[in-house]
Amino acid sequence: MKTYLFYGDSVTEAGRDKENIFDLGHGFVYFLDQTFKDINFMNKGIGGQRVKDLIIRLDADVIQMKPDVCFILIGVNDAWLPYRLNQKSSLQTFRGDLKHLIKEIKNISGFLYFTSSIILRCPFI
Repeated sequence: MKTYLFYGDSVTEAGRDKENIFDLGHGFVYFLDQTFKDINFMNKGIGGQRVKDLIIRLDADVIQMKPDVCFILIGVNDAWLPYRLNQKSSLQTFRGDLKHLIKEIKNISGFLYFTSSIILRCPFI
């Protein structure tokens, strides 16, 4: 059975219990799991996260899980959170961090663990 891992922020998290690796939350990952019984789904979303946070937790939340497909859904907090916190941010920073994240997944895994694809979804860009 293939494993699809969803990696991102609160849009992905959808109220999941982060202490329970099998909890899918109450959002789209849960509904995908209810619809496609021949795929194992994992939810690694954490609310408030930005690309730089995904880079920090990459090994524990993605690489060690050895998914067949990794869906990256990130960007909302990169767009608005720095302005709310009076931090500098730019599209170039976001783009650079995102490229770094994808490069790290490819380099670390060597696609030995990722037998299929990285699916990237950036809302609002």
